Amino acid sequence: MSAGDRLSGLLGTEDSENTRLPLNFLAIPFGLSGIAGTWTIAVPALGVPDWIGLALWSVAAASWLGVVAAYFRRGARAGGSLLADLRHPFLGPFGALGPVVVILLGGELARHWLFVGALLVAVGTVLIGILSAWMLAGWMIGTIDAHIFHPGNFLSILAGGLIGAIGLAQAGATSLALVAFWIGIFFWAVLAAVILARFVAIDALPDALIPTLAIFSVPPSVAGIAWFAINGETIDVIHQTLMGLMLFLLLSQLFLVRRYARIPFGIAYWAFTFTVAAPATYGIHWLWLTQPVGWQVWCWLILAVATLWIGGIAVRSAARAVSMPRRRLASAD
Repeated sequence: MSAGDRLSGLLGTEDSENTRLPLNFLAIPFGLSGIAGTWTIAVPALGVPDWIGLALWSVAAASWLGVVAAYFRRGARAGGSLLADLRHPFLGPFGALGPVVVILLGGELARHWLFVGALLVAVGTVLIGILSAWMLAGWMIGTIDAHIFHPGNFLSILAGGLIGAIGLAQAGATSLALVAFWIGIFFWAVLAAVILARFVAIDALPDALIPTLAIFSVPPSVAGIAWFAINGETIDVIHQTLMGLMLFLLLSQLFLVRRYARIPFGIAYWAFTFTVAAPATYGIHWLWLTQPVGWQVWCWLILAVATLWIGGIAVRSAARAVSMPRRRLASAD
């Protein structure tokens, strides 16, 4: 398999029903969960109706079920295995989003139905824990080439730890949430150093992996959301540090916009959804608690920008999905 073939799934060019669904399609429910969380914090912060967030959580859950069903349906036709997909050098790390989204959905459900929500969080946490440990063991014995190590690898141990902390705290397991939080923080430091060293010492990322650079800016905001869930509505030195890191990393993203703009639209653009929603959620939460001058205007602006951006990607993706069968029929004729 050539590098181009292995990267085609990241760009969304593998649209045949006879191929396996690339694991990065799980970024769709992940991104939708992100914007659902943004609207959820806007309920107490801005007084928006609660049903909007609940509707978005329902859409995220439906999209997760749809992607998982499509993955196994197409997998049954195309052959191969989930294990082989998880070992894919570029797409494998995105498999971690399966249990991560379960944790997010379970954490939200725990606010309304504690037992079922806590059960989903427990299942998701166990799965991401096993998957992360398996991936870590592979890294330690050198099963992954340093040339293809990319920020998508944040989605395993790091995302599992920090998002696991959010779900566990929402389910009432605060002690376990603290453990998960510090696991996430530790591997954030480790993986950030490894990935930066890869950029500096080896070579630039291939174009299909460029959108994963956006993931590099997300950990501070996810960690901040987790710390609010664990420690309550208090701005402390941890939040001050995380906010400073978030703003600095978001500033660095501005210098990458021209590079991002050269990437053709496809499934890779879903890497730009949760990476927008998480800072938006953390920013609104912070502004609500500190209430600087004009804070409500800033909150509404952040909410509007995040919603329009992610909504635009969703609409364009839906239009692309509808047009694919017509393009295939036209090419067949």
